[in-house]
Amino acid sequence: MNHNTPSANEVYFEFRQVGQQIRVTAIDGGSGIEVVIFGPLNVPQHDLKNLAMRKLLRRLEREEPERGEEFRKRDGRGFGTY
Repeated sequence: MNHNTPSANEVYFEFRQVGQQIRVTAIDGGSGIEVVIFGPLNVPQHDLKNLAMRKLLRRLEREEPERGEEFRKRDGRGFGTY
């Protein structure tokens, strides 16, 4: 696997300012499933990242139950590699 190929255990985040808000996109590297959240500019980036990750996990659990469970097993709190 080369460095440009997404890994099944990676989550990619994109942060983009939209007016007075931040748009956060979380993308699962294995399936390509993505979710989007919006938050105020003054919220710390790690809080937005955690919220987007939790939303992605819920989506994975609905669409791919085995993948959602795989991420939850990482550290018991539901956080995978990111």
